[in-house]
Parts: sequence; C-alpha cells; structure tokens
Amino acid sequence: MTRPDSTDAINDPNQLPIFNREAMILAEGYRCLAAFKIREAEQYFNDVLDRKGADPDTIEKEEARRALEVCKDWQPLVLQNNQGKPSFLGHSDEIYKKFSDYDFANLSGIRQFQNALHRAMTNRMLETGHFYIDKENKTSADLLMELGRYEKAEELVLLQMERDPEDNHLYYCLAEIQWKNYKQGEAKKNYARGLLYDPCRLPYGRLVYKKLSDLIDTEGPEMAPAFGWVRGILPLVYLRNDLDCCSNQHRHAVDCYRLLWSADKALQKRNMDACIEYRKELKAKAPSLYDEYFSLLENG
Repeated sequence: MTRPDSTDAINDPNQLPIFNREAMILAEGYRCLAAFKIREAEQYFNDVLDRKGADPDTIEKEEARRALEVCKDWQPLVLQNNQGKPSFLGHSDEIYKKFSDYDFANLSGIRQFQNALHRAMTNRMLETGHFYIDKENKTSADLLMELGRYEKAEELVLLQMERDPEDNHLYYCLAEIQWKNYKQGEAKKNYARGLLYDPCRLPYGRLVYKKLSDLIDTEGPEMAPAFGWVRGILPLVYLRNDLDCCSNQHRHAVDCYRLLWSADKALQKRNMDACIEYRKELKAKAPSLYDEYFSLLENG
C-alpha cells in the first residue's frame, strides 16, 4: 500500500493545505491501527510528526504522539497474523485486564482501535471456549453484551448452564442480559432463581432492576424472593429440592419460600385444609411475611 506522499506538499498549490494533509495521514494510521497493522500505523504517525515546515503544535501532531504511545503499549500483545486476523500474544485474562485498565484517549481514531480490540478479544474467547475472564466473575458473555450482542450473550450463558448446572452465578448473568435486552419477565424469573439458590454470593453489580435492589436493601437477599413475590416485584418460581443452603438465614428463607409456594398451589387446587396448614407454618416462621401474604389474599 502507498502511503500519502508528504514531500513538496507545502509549495504545491494543487496539494491540500498542511492541516488537511496531516489529518489524512493520521486517518490512514488509525485505519491500520484498527486492523492491528501496528508497525505500519507507526509509520503514518511518525510521518505526521516529521512533516517539514509544519507547525510543531498542531492538534494532529498531538494525536500522532498519543497514537504512537498506544502502538508502543499494545505492540507486545497484539499483531495481525498472516490471515489478516488479530493474533494475541498472551492469555485472555491478561489481555482483558490490560484492556479494562487502559486509558484509551478520547479520540475517534483511538476509539476505532479500542472497539476493534474489544471485538477481537471477544471473538478469541468464544473460539477458545473461554467463559470466565477474571476473579470478579466477568465473562465473555459480558463482552458480548457490551457490544450490544444480547441474543448471542444469552445463548452463551444458556450453553454454559448446560455445561455447569451447579454454577448459580449464571442466573444473575442471564438476568442482567435479559433485563438490558428488554426481556424483563424472564429476567425477573432468573433473578428470583439466583437469589433462591445462592443469595450469599449475590453480585450486586448485576442488579439492574431498581425495585429489586431496594427490596434487597430492606429485606436482605435471602428473603427477597419471598417478599418480592407478595409485593409483585418477582414471580413465584419452582424451587428444586436438591438445594445446598449457604447459611442459616438462607435455609430459613428457603423454608418460608417453600411454604408460600405450597400454600399458593394448594389454593389453586382448592385444597383449603392443606392451604390453612401451610399458612399456619408460615405465620410461625415469618410473621411479617405472613401478614403481607394474608393482606395480599384479602385484597386479591
């Protein structure tokens, strides 16, 4: 590829003004950078800085200096391979950490590289089956979500659930993705499941449902599913039997939830004797929850 010629541009009336010539060369550098042709990009950026007779303090020259810093910082980790695709020289978690911590300049050209790097990093994780990225439980599905690929992100979490059905953190991941993708009914179900199965390790950063966040602040994550149902914040969902409780509070909350579930099912079947027994047990275990539940029945 021929780079824009920087010679004799100053005195040639048919050439674009210096300001625009620098901008054109800079744009070519950004294009190469976004394609991970980092060495070629460096040549363009150096051309901007080396142009004779140009003002040394133009905006373009300052951009070129910043772009060269980006080239230097990312050269050790990412290159373009022989097939024209990005080739990463490091582990996914290492690259993601650098990406997350890196101060990308607020420049359109640098953002092109940032977005290209984001997409390439996500694709690499999908190709290698790399789901969890770091100790904070960031996942490749989160990267898809950040790119606006919500359906693909949801599909990926569901696949991971099949691989590891004991990983209750995935319910929170799925709920967050669904909520942001306007599937609020499904998201509420999965928030309820996550809180029922593992309230002790609730990832607060995944709570994008404001009413639920407020409920957890007042009632705690353990009792949130039960109070959430009687207050119309969460649906009543099936609670599997093989559940390992993570605390005494969790065990108590699960018992209360089962009583709510059983009382509601007995009421639907018009088995009033069983319904009354479940209500009595609920009143003994959680009086305040029972009062709200009974008020719900009276007003319903």
